[in-house]
Amino acid sequence: MTMKIPRWFLPALAIFAAYAGATAAAPAEAARTSDGVPLMESSSFRLHAMPSLRDRVYGAHAGEAGGALVSVGGVLSIPETGLDPTGLEFAPRARWLEPLPPLTQRQRGWNRILRSLGRDPAPPEDTREWRSAAIGTPVAFGASASGGDFFYVVGGISSDGMTDRVVRYSFQELIELHAEEEEPEAEDLLDPQVYETLVTETLPPLPEPLALAGAAVMGNRLYVAGGIRSLDGEPSNRLYRLDLATALDPVAPGESAWETIDMPYASGVVLPTLTVRRDEVAIADALFLLGGLVQAGEGWAPAGEGWKYLPPWESHAGWSPLREAPASAVLTESLPVGPSHVVLAGKRRTGGPLSLAEALRPPGDNADVVLKAYHTFTDRWAALPWPELAVGEPRLVRTGRDFLFSGYDPGTGELAFRRGELTHSERHFSMWDYFAMLVYLGVLIAIGRYFARKEAGTEFFFLGGRRIPWWAAGLSIYATGVSAISFMAIPAKTYATDWLYFIGQAVFPTFTVLIAAFYFIPLLRRLEITTVMEYFDLRFGRGVRYLMSAVAVLGQVAGRMSITLLLPSLALTAVTGMDLFLCILLMGILATIYTVMGGISAVIWTDVLQVVVLFGGALLSFVIILMNVDGGFGQMMDLAVENNKFNLVDLRLDLTTATMWVMLLWAVADVFGKGLGQEGLQRAFSTKDVRSARRAMITVVVVALPASFLFYGIGTALFAFYSANPERLNPTLQTDGIFPLFIAQQLPIGIAGLVVSGLFAASMSTLDTAMNSVSAIVTRDFYSAFRKGATEREQMKLARWITVACGVLGTGIALWMASFENLGSLWDMFSIILGLIGGGLGGVGALALLTTRANQAGTLLGAVVTAVFILWIRFYTDIHFFIYGTLSLFCGFAAGYLFSLLFPAKPIEELDGLTLWTGKSGVDPEESDGSPDSRGRG
Repeated sequence: MTMKIPRWFLPALAIFAAYAGATAAAPAEAARTSDGVPLMESSSFRLHAMPSLRDRVYGAHAGEAGGALVSVGGVLSIPETGLDPTGLEFAPRARWLEPLPPLTQRQRGWNRILRSLGRDPAPPEDTREWRSAAIGTPVAFGASASGGDFFYVVGGISSDGMTDRVVRYSFQELIELHAEEEEPEAEDLLDPQVYETLVTETLPPLPEPLALAGAAVMGNRLYVAGGIRSLDGEPSNRLYRLDLATALDPVAPGESAWETIDMPYASGVVLPTLTVRRDEVAIADALFLLGGLVQAGEGWAPAGEGWKYLPPWESHAGWSPLREAPASAVLTESLPVGPSHVVLAGKRRTGGPLSLAEALRPPGDNADVVLKAYHTFTDRWAALPWPELAVGEPRLVRTGRDFLFSGYDPGTGELAFRRGELTHSERHFSMWDYFAMLVYLGVLIAIGRYFARKEAGTEFFFLGGRRIPWWAAGLSIYATGVSAISFMAIPAKTYATDWLYFIGQAVFPTFTVLIAAFYFIPLLRRLEITTVMEYFDLRFGRGVRYLMSAVAVLGQVAGRMSITLLLPSLALTAVTGMDLFLCILLMGILATIYTVMGGISAVIWTDVLQVVVLFGGALLSFVIILMNVDGGFGQMMDLAVENNKFNLVDLRLDLTTATMWVMLLWAVADVFGKGLGQEGLQRAFSTKDVRSARRAMITVVVVALPASFLFYGIGTALFAFYSANPERLNPTLQTDGIFPLFIAQQLPIGIAGLVVSGLFAASMSTLDTAMNSVSAIVTRDFYSAFRKGATEREQMKLARWITVACGVLGTGIALWMASFENLGSLWDMFSIILGLIGGGLGGVGALALLTTRANQAGTLLGAVVTAVFILWIRFYTDIHFFIYGTLSLFCGFAAGYLFSLLFPAKPIEELDGLTLWTGKSGVDPEESDGSPDSRGRG
C-alpha cells in the first residue's frame, strides 16, 4: 500500500507557512534600566504582610531553620567610620518566627479553583508572634547559611573584635507530661504539651577570623567565601569548606577541620553571595559566587566578575568564569529562584569608590534598591522590579516556598518583613488558540468513535484485525517512542546543556530498530502472537511469562504513563494559565475515552495525525526562532560554538556521567529492551505480514533521524533566542516548559493553539499506547491464561475495564508527582525508571533469542539476582542512570544462563522457530504471509 499526497497539500502548506511567517510575534524592544540591563517586566513579587520586629537592627544574620524564619544578632546602629566595634551596641538575642501552618486539603483545592478562574486566592491570616532567646556571644556582619533543619552563623564582628566562631542553630521539641485528673483512662494518663526551643551548637572554628563573607550549604558541606581578615578591611581570596558529617570529630593538634581552596579573585572579595544551583552539564550542584566588592584604589567598587565552582569529585570540576555583572549596583544578597535563576538584591551605586561603612549603610529609599536576576543556563543578566517596601538593608531570605523581604519602616523604626510570591504574567491563549485546541481534540474523539463502530472483538481491539498499513504502523511506533519527550524534554535538555545525548538518543537507536526489523520481527511476527510475553511462554514457560507481564505493566503505569501526562500539563499550565491538576485530569480522561472506544486502530491513526502536526509545528517554530535572533542562523551557530553547545562526544573513561561509553552501553540494552518492547511490537503485529512489519520498523528510522536533528536544533535555537532576550524568560517555569513558553510567546494566534494541542495529543499517544498495551497484557497473559473458557465478549469487557483502570491509575500518579515542588529534569527521571524496570525485560529477551540452553528455572533465578543487583547500583553507586538497563541486561543474561546450567535443558526440537539459531524449518521469513503456524496460533 502506497501513501498518496493530495494535490492540494503543497499549496495549502505554502499558504500556511506564509501566514505563520507574516503573523509571528516579534519580541518587543525590552525596557532597560539605567545601566542598560533588560527589565523583566512580566515578572514581579506579590507581597503579603508579616509580623514586624520592634527592634531596629543592622548586620543581623537571617535565614531558615526547620522552616522557621530566624534572625540572629546584629547591631542597633550602623558604624559611621570603619568597623571598629568600640561603642557599638550589639543585639544580644536570636529571634524566630515559626512557619505558617500548611493549608488544608480544602484550602488547597479552593485555591486551585480560584487560580484556574484567573483570581488570586486570599493569603491566610498571619497571627504568628516573634519568639526570642539570648545568645552567648552577640555578633554582627558575619556570614550565614541555611541547610536542612539548621541555620549557620559563621564569623563576624563581636564586642571583642573579629571572630572565627561557627554556630549552628536548630529547634528541638521539649515535651512536658502532665497527669490527668479524676481517674483518667490508661491511654489518657499523660497529656503531652510540646514546646520548641532554640538549640545552639559550636562547630570547629574557621582557619582565621572573617567578617563580611558569603556562605552556603551544598550537599553535606558548608562553604564560606571571601570576606575581610581584619578590621582594617584586608580582603580574603579563600574558599573554606567544612564537612558537616564529620564536623564534630576530633582533629589532630594544629590541624583544622576546614579545607582551604584558592579563589580566582586576585586580591579577594568582600560581601560576596554564594548560591547553590544545579549544573545540568555536570549533573551536580554547583556554587555560584556573585556580587560583592573588590578593592578599587583607596575604596571599594562592585565586583563585576562572577564564578562557578564544582567540587573536585564532580565532572568539569574547578572554577569557571561567569558573565560580568552590572557595575552600577552593590549586590550583597542572593536567592535561588526556579530551576535556573539567581536573584540578587543590593543598592544602587552612586559616585566613585565606597568605604565599607558606606557599603553597609542601607539605601535611602525604594529608588535606590536594585534587584537583578542572573540566568545560569544562558549566562545573562536581567533586572526585576523591586516591590514597594519600607527600605532598610535589602535582605532576601527564603523559607519553604515563600520569598521573604525585609526593610525598615521609617515611621516606626520596626524591621518589617513581607512574604513574597514571584509571579509571571505572559501572553496566554486567545479565543482562536482555544478554538484550535477544541477542534483538534474533537477530531481525536471522532477517530475513536469511528473505529468503535468497526470493532469485531479482541483481535481488532488489540491488533486492528492485522490490517494496519505498514507506514501508519511505523509512524505510530515513532510517535509512541518519543512524542512529548522529544517535543519538550529534548529541546529543553539541549537548551540547558549541549548535544551530548544526540548520539546515544538518535544515532545508536537507529541500529536498534534495524536489528529488530531484520532479526526479531521475522521470528516473532511469524508466531501470530498478541504480546511479547506469549513468546516468553513458548520459549520458557508460564512463570517467565507472568513475571515479565507484571514488570511490563509496572513500567507502563508507574513510569511512562505518569511522566508523559505530567510533561504536557506543565506546558499547558505555563501557556494558558490553567491549573496543573486540572490539565492532568482533562488529558487523562480524554485519552482514556478514545482508547476505550477505538482500541489500537484509534491509537495508531491519532498517532499519525499528531506526527504530522508535531513535525509541522516544530519546523515552523525553528524558523520563527531564527527569524527573531539578530543574525539568524549564523548568529545561532556563533553563540552555540562560543558556548560549546555542539559538544557531541565525551571520551573519558567515566561511568558516572554521559560519556560516549555510557551511551554505547545504553544502546546495547536498547537492542533487547526497546527491540522487544510491547508498544512497538504490538504495532508491528498489527500489519498483515512479516514484510509489512519490517517496513514499519524501517519507517521509524526514516522519520527518527531528521526529527532528532530538528528537536536538538530547536534546543540550540532556543538558547540563542533567550540569550538575546533574557527578559522574556519566566524564572518560575521548570526547564522542561521552555519550548511551550516560546510557542505561547511567539507563534501566531491560532497556530500556537494547534501546535500545543498537537503536543498534548502526542503525549496522549504515549498514554493511550500504554493503556492498550497493559490491557492486552492483562487480558492475554493473565485472564485468558487462567480462564481458558473465557468468551470473546468477556475478554472485551475486561479489556475495556483494564483500559479505564490504567487511565485512572496513571492519571493519579501524575497528580501525585505534580504535588512536588521541583522534580528536576523529567527526561532524566523518565530514563531512570525505564532503565530500572526495562533492563530486566532485555535480559530475559537476550536469553530467549540468543541461547538454546537457558530454561525457565534459571531465568527466574537470574531475574531475582538482577533485581537485587540493580537496586544496589541505584542506591549505592554513582554510575550514570543511562547504563542501568545495560547492567541489568548483562547481569540477567549471565546469571540466568549460569543458573540454567543447574537444570535440564529443553530438547532442541522444541525450540524450532523460537531462537535466532533455530529458525522455523522450511519457512522463509521473507515469503511468510503470516498464516497460522504449526502451534495453531491464528
